[in-house]
Amino acid sequence: MASFVTRYGVLNLTIPNQTPTSAPVSALFNPGDMILKGIDLTIPSGPSGYAGIQWLVDGNTIIPFDQPGEWIISDDAKIHFEFDDEVGSGIQVQGYNTDMWDHTFYMIFAYQLISVASFSGATNVLSIA
Repeated sequence: MASFVTRYGVLNLTIPNQTPTSAPVSALFNPGDMILKGIDLTIPSGPSGYAGIQWLVDGNTIIPFDQPGEWIISDDAKIHFEFDDEVGSGIQVQGYNTDMWDHTFYMIFAYQLISVASFSGATNVLSIA
């Protein structure tokens, strides 16, 4: 069985004021084919219920899980989401903000890249340690 190294990627999503849910700001986290292990979300003090965030894979909402149109809404919070799922198309992050000030959400993604050797039928794969 292949051994995967856990890597960490950072994405900060700044959402301008007066960004409605009907036209959210969007960013893509896509280091390649991966096994998503977790997401740590930090929401600083300030949004007070006026800003929200959600994550999608292939157009399907994964946080809040399987709840299209719903958002994570909080203030002064650190939240950990645990996963063990394969993702090939990246993770789309969307946010809205109906407040009069911009707000930034801070994320750390824990993931493991999937090597070519992990796919069945692969031959002549060179592994460099």
